[in-house]
Amino acid sequence: MAAVSVAVTRRLFLQRAPAEEVLRACKASEDWSTLAGQEALHAALVTDPAAKQVNRTYKQRCLKALLHALDGHEICEGLLEAYISNDLLGATAKGSDGPSIRTFEVNGAALELHTSDEIGGEAETSGCLWPACPALAAWLQAHASELTGATVLELGSGTGLASLTVACCADVKTVVATDNSLSALSRLRESAKALDSRIGSRVHVAALDWLANAWLDDDDRDAEPAAHAYARPAAELPASPFDLVIGSDLAYNPLLLRPLCRTLGAILRASAAGGALSPRAWLAAERRSAETWAMLLEELQREELTVSDLSEPLRSAAAAQSTFYCAAESIGRLHLLEIRATTHGGDGHHGLSVGNMSDGDVCMRHGAMSTKGMESFETRTI
Repeated sequence: MAAVSVAVTRRLFLQRAPAEEVLRACKASEDWSTLAGQEALHAALVTDPAAKQVNRTYKQRCLKALLHALDGHEICEGLLEAYISNDLLGATAKGSDGPSIRTFEVNGAALELHTSDEIGGEAETSGCLWPACPALAAWLQAHASELTGATVLELGSGTGLASLTVACCADVKTVVATDNSLSALSRLRESAKALDSRIGSRVHVAALDWLANAWLDDDDRDAEPAAHAYARPAAELPASPFDLVIGSDLAYNPLLLRPLCRTLGAILRASAAGGALSPRAWLAAERRSAETWAMLLEELQREELTVSDLSEPLRSAAAAQSTFYCAAESIGRLHLLEIRATTHGGDGHHGLSVGNMSDGDVCMRHGAMSTKGMESFETRTI
């Protein structure tokens, strides 16, 4: 079986692309159905170390589709045994499959993302890989040369694909991946720690709650934020001001649009005031609702943020690359906004404060960066 076809099949499988896409990649090689071709697929989908971390249910779905397509051909024993043993394991397993690893091979590094298949609560949003995220990662990879020496902040990092991609592809100074989900922060630390030998100490993980900051008016909050305890800062990190703020699929909840835009505006203005020459944000999103999208643009305008539409270049970049799987049906709905702000001062809305942190997280207050719990720095702040 052609090496290129096997490589594409393996890449799609490790990223958990739809089973029909994996099967289509298999069939791209004329000899895919021969025993030799099947053995190559067995090596890529079953015995490969990265393949062993793939979610059992998804693996079973792909093997089933493959064996069904091989009906009428002599079947490789390895594929058949893998399907039967996987099926027996599913019959005896209790509960869900639990966390799953999605592997992206980026610039020679294996990005192992800890995702979740659970539905409901924060796991449904922060644990899933939404369509705009791999597209943003593709965009960052394509524009890596523009980010040399930059400090980058990601809002709502979720799985961390965008943050880890920019750390692997660009010679950035620092990347700070933020989220307000404790489970997301935990997964982010695991994924970043696995890349420690490649990215060193350039990636940091921080809690950031858009609803718990001084720049919000009282009516912007659903409720008063709980008091947040901060440990005594032990050292400062070279991560502020930020040259680039990134985010993907953040504009889905109308109730969070104003806090999101207030947070974005505050960070961009604080970065400009702190010395960043031309701070900007790249915000990628899949447009699902015309009303919600219009609200987002209205809130950005309300914050006096300048917006440029880079949607067509994003779609072209996503369609032209093969590192990150981007569903063809989603590409047409993808948008990318480049956002900039004019520096203001003294309006009471532009302080930067990050809350909900556990020991060892990066702490951001009023534009300054510091670490907490330095005794656990190596295991909690990567």
